[in-house]
Parts: sequence; structure tokens; C-alpha cells
Amino acid sequence: MTGDREGSLRALDRAYAVLGSGGQPASGTDFFDGPRLNGVAGTVYLALGDTAHAVPLLDAALDRRALTDAKGRALITLDLAECRIVEREPEEAARLTMGALRSAAGSLVGPIVDRARGLHAQLAPWRTTGAVTDLDAHFKELPRG
Repeated sequence: MTGDREGSLRALDRAYAVLGSGGQPASGTDFFDGPRLNGVAGTVYLALGDTAHAVPLLDAALDRRALTDAKGRALITLDLAECRIVEREPEEAARLTMGALRSAAGSLVGPIVDRARGLHAQLAPWRTTGAVTDLDAHFKELPRG
């Protein structure tokens, strides 16, 4: 895992260097900007179990992501929710998951719903807490599919 971690972090460093170089983006990658890279970096740190680094990157990505990008913002918010599960903060995780579902209500796509359902399942040990109970009720209202 150490080699994987080091390789992932080197790749992130290279990506930040290229993005910050001011050069022309490679063809077809002009949509990839700082907020997107912060989101990817946060997701990488989350996958490595390093929420101390993931959370600030995900927060920065969310703060700088266009308000009109409901899908992207929802996925970042779901990563933040998973960070809270890792940190054993189920109420905040449930609140974030609910927020992600509500913010993307008009454009709920499979990856958002699937990710939220996975987080919901991880919250099972805390089903009796208020925010998790509210999330349970919200899931009952979601269309199946």
C-alpha cells in the first residue's frame, strides 16, 4: 500500500504542477480545472483513508465548483459524507448525504444514487440517531431503479 500511496501522491503533485504551469491544456481537457483537481485529490486521499487531507481538498472543491454543477457538487458532498463515516460522525455523514440527494434532486443519476445508497448502508449501525432516521425516510421516498 505504501508504494500505491506514494505513486498516487506523486501523480497528484504532477497534475497540480501541470495545471499550475499556465500552459495550454491538452486537447479535450480544458474542462479540467483547479476545483476538479481538488475533488479528485480529495477522493484519492479518502481512498487512502487519509481524511485529514481529504476533507480540506473536498471542501475547497465544493466551495469553488459552479453552483450549476449539481451532479459534481453532489458527488463531492458524498465523498465528504464518507469522510465523516470514517471519522465516526454519523449524524454529519447522514446530513451531508441528504444534502447531496436534495441538491441533485432534478438531476439524480445512477452514480449519485448508488453512492448515496452505499453510504446509507454504511450508516446502519447508527440507524437510531436523528439524522440517520431522517435519511432512512428520504430513501423510502426515492424512486427505485
